Order: sequence, then structure tokens, then C-alpha cells
Amino acid sequence: MSVSYAYGDIFASVGSTGNPPYPAPPTVPGAVLHYSNLGVLKNTLYGDNTQYTTGLAFNTAGMLFVSCFTGNVVSRFASGGSYLSSFGSGYDADPESIVIDNEGNVYVGQADGTQDILKFNSTGQLIESFDVATENRGSDWIELASDQCTMFYTSEGTLIKRYDVCSDEQLTDFATLPSGEAYALKIRANGEVMVAATGFVYRLDSSGAVIQTYSLLVPSTELFALNLDPDGVTFWSGDLLSGRIWRVNIATGAIVTTWVVPIPSGSVFGGLAVFGEKFPPLSQEQYQRIYGWRANISDEALETLEVFSSPQGFV
Repeated sequence: MSVSYAYGDIFASVGSTGNPPYPAPPTVPGAVLHYSNLGVLKNTLYGDNTQYTTGLAFNTAGMLFVSCFTGNVVSRFASGGSYLSSFGSGYDADPESIVIDNEGNVYVGQADGTQDILKFNSTGQLIESFDVATENRGSDWIELASDQCTMFYTSEGTLIKRYDVCSDEQLTDFATLPSGEAYALKIRANGEVMVAATGFVYRLDSSGAVIQTYSLLVPSTELFALNLDPDGVTFWSGDLLSGRIWRVNIATGAIVTTWVVPIPSGSVFGGLAVFGEKFPPLSQEQYQRIYGWRANISDEALETLEVFSSPQGFV
């Protein structure tokens, strides 16, 4: 089934083990649940066979790429959610996270095996691999900086590490976190970095210093996902085991929205994507038109928003 995407829609990786509403074994395609930003289920996307689906990323054409952790494959979906095909090859063990650069190249972080970051062109041809330094577990979650060269990544430890994918060299670590196993991370337009780290979400300035700590333990056991909303003032996180996700005001830490994503028995909540996360920020007028309610955006934040034309057919 094809369902149009709207800015701010949420895509949650939940895998599959054959429990309803997922197909019964032996056909167990990995599932991604498509929600509105208020938690209304709009569609279920089925990709390649896998127990766990994890990282997700959109390209500029609205195609969704999903890492199938245990299937050692990446699934690709058309804008609207129809399955297209698997993408790329040569995944060594447990592809977990995906980022797409400005030229459409696709980077995939691998938790195990060689633990390399793999770079594919837009057609799925492997063009380079990066033997990055790791901590506890591979190139677990990756995020490309605006310079299109500096790859930030976590390795299930307390470090946020960096690698230059243009010069193919290891860089100094960006930061050491106060606690937790670090997972998904995102870079804000102002250079700040936000990372989910088990018990907390941390906000760091562009120099790597922690400037804010968010505790969402009501209840939570392992904060795993981290994504930025197109409004520029809220972020999303999710709990690996319970499936609860939260939308949180960056400045105040107030919880804006929360709900529980159903997870089939034996699987986990493996990751989030927000449609429009990588597009230019919306103006107040556009945000009202798309979401149907006035965003809680400060005058100072509004001054930084740029008006742009929505990509045709996305909303």
C-alpha cells in the first residue's frame, strides 16, 4: 500500500518475528511502521527478510533506505512506502545505521564483522570502505557533518568519534560522554550534537561540551534512537526494549508527544526516521499549513527559519 508522506511523519523500525500484524514464518520481512507526528498509524512497510530493522534515511527523492540488521541487507522503498528492492551488497555483519550525502551517496555503519563504514553510490555500487577506530562495537551509528567529510559516529561506549571520509583518516574524538552506551546521534544546523546514550539524551555544543541532559525514564531502559524534527525546536528519541518514543522540546526538555510502538515478541525497537529532517527548516506559515496547529517556536528561533518550496508530491 502506498501512503503519501507528510513533513514530520515518523518511521519506526520494529523488525519482525511473525507475530500479528506481521506475516507468519518462514516469510518474515522486516517491518517499519509509518505514523503521523501525533502517533496515528498510517502504514506498515515490509522489506527484506530480517529479524531486526534498525537505521533509516531518506534521500532527496523521498526514497527510504532501511538497514536490516540481522539480514545483512538494506531495503529501499519508494516515496509512499512501496518496496522497491534491496540496495547494495557486501555487508559484512549487522548493518545498523545509514546516512546519505548531498550527492546521493549512501554510507552504512556496521556494528560487527569488519565494523567498517561502507560507502555506496546512488545505484548501490560499493565505492569505498573506511576502517574506522572503534570502541565497544563497530561503526554503530553514523552522522555526516555539513562539510560532507567529517563522519561522527558512536561505538556503544562513551565516546563520540570522528573520521574524515574525504581524506580517509581517523580524526580526534569529538567528545567523551558522562555515562551510558552511546547510540544514535544527530548534528543540528548550529553545529550542536545530540546523542541517545542509554539512560539519557545529551546535547553538546560544537566543541563537544555537554550543555544539556534529558532524562526520559518514565519508563525507559535503553534510549536508542535520536532524530531532529523539521520544526527545528524539538527532537525524537525511543527506547530499544519498550518501544516508547518521545518528542521533546530541545530548549526546555518538556515532553511534547509520546506513545508506544508495538514490537513483535523477540524483536526490538531499532530506530527512527522523521520525514523532512534533512530538508531546510519550515517557515511558521508552512508549519501551520502542514501540521494544522501553531508550532511552539520562539521569536528568536523563527528568525533563523528559511522559507523554501516543498518538494513536489511530498505533501
